[in-house]
Amino acid sequence: RINKFNLSFNNDITISVFEANIRILGGLLSAHQLASHMYPSNLYNGILLSYAKDLGDKLLTAFSSSSGIPYHRINLKRGVSINESKETCTAAATSYLLEMSLLSHLTGNQIYAKYAKKALMAVWNKRSALNLVGAMINVKTGKWIQIHSGIGAGIDSFYETILKSAILLGDNELLDMFNVAYSAVQQHLWFQPGYHREVNMRNGSMLFSNVVSSLQAFWPALQVLHGQVNDAIDTFDGLEDIWDKYKALPDMYDIYNQKLYNYGRDYPLRPEMIESAYHLYSATRDNKYLIFGYKFYTQLQTLRTTCGFASIADVSTGRLDDRMDSYFFAETLKYLYLLFDEATHPSKRESIFCNDKLDSDIDEESNRNISMDSFNTNYRILDDDLYNFVLSIELTSGSSSWIDLQSKSSTRKTSEHKSSTMNSNMCIPKQSTIFSTEGHLLIIDPGIRVNKRRTSRVIDSRICPMYE
Repeated sequence: RINKFNLSFNNDITISVFEANIRILGGLLSAHQLASHMYPSNLYNGILLSYAKDLGDKLLTAFSSSSGIPYHRINLKRGVSINESKETCTAAATSYLLEMSLLSHLTGNQIYAKYAKKALMAVWNKRSALNLVGAMINVKTGKWIQIHSGIGAGIDSFYETILKSAILLGDNELLDMFNVAYSAVQQHLWFQPGYHREVNMRNGSMLFSNVVSSLQAFWPALQVLHGQVNDAIDTFDGLEDIWDKYKALPDMYDIYNQKLYNYGRDYPLRPEMIESAYHLYSATRDNKYLIFGYKFYTQLQTLRTTCGFASIADVSTGRLDDRMDSYFFAETLKYLYLLFDEATHPSKRESIFCNDKLDSDIDEESNRNISMDSFNTNYRILDDDLYNFVLSIELTSGSSSWIDLQSKSSTRKTSEHKSSTMNSNMCIPKQSTIFSTEGHLLIIDPGIRVNKRRTSRVIDSRICPMYE
């Protein structure tokens, strides 16, 4: 029974508006949707939505600037301090529309979406003639403070918010906006296959050096969502080269000189690489993403401590840090789990996602030309442990060919397994969901759509219906 929690947002503490939105508000909305989907009203009375509304009301106080761009921090009890900084990064200025629009839809109060959309457009309208945005902006004047443009730290979720909100809302104007922004990134920031650099937003000239930020690793997942699968493959491959070098993705890397900086050598268990691997595997069924997942999983085992998993303070030495961020559970482990859940036979999947026709079509087509002989030959160069793991991936026979990830230690019978899985009418079609910036699963309600035209994506050169 989920009816009451001892939770209050009326506390005398100062919070990051951005982090509270993507982590707490997004989490409450996701949990409310899932609870509503899974439990009858006598077991769940909507209490999580009421908490989400309480938090949303608190966050609205940040949107009181003359430009409409929210202040970076608020006090939950007193609102915006008179001494609050007038500076905020682009990501923190714009990444609200997804969660706020869903909150508006679920509560029937459009004020949340209104303020979130106003903030996003305030920044977009300040873009350069190259259709690029900077990294830091003044919330009162709307003037740029830092004019370097990239897809990493400080800007990343700006792009996520536009595309994912377009999909959630069925908003063609937002989709057109993203198309413009995406084209600008690929034209001016694309450095070489796999890498995007930071440039001057006004003239496209290179700034500082060819720095690659670990936060850029979300880009392949977004490219898959946009239907640019080939671009996503190239981007992921380049980032994986860096990952293989250190068995982690350093926060900052000098791609031109192929070396670390004296700063930004840490790896705080970020989820972006495994998130992109999951989405790329879902789109292509290429086993190389399972292999990356295994390498990722194996490396995590070296970071185990008595209390959890430790971040890496310096990827060049392997020195650990006494730190484990909340996104490690919210995203890193979840995407790692979903990657291998996606690779299992549909009768053995344990995630909340339903098996749908789109998955079947992709799996059947992608496996049609795969033989175990060629599979073994291609991957025999791997070390013994990884080779044995790959050999455990079997191609099942029958009317449809599926990749079945078999655990060598598993002795469960099919009947025993089915008894532990979710009832089929409780599952959720993947095409009716979207992951938020912080990895929260949001269910797309057709009633929230502002346009009737179908949004589509391309997978393996086919147009596949998305989010009817």
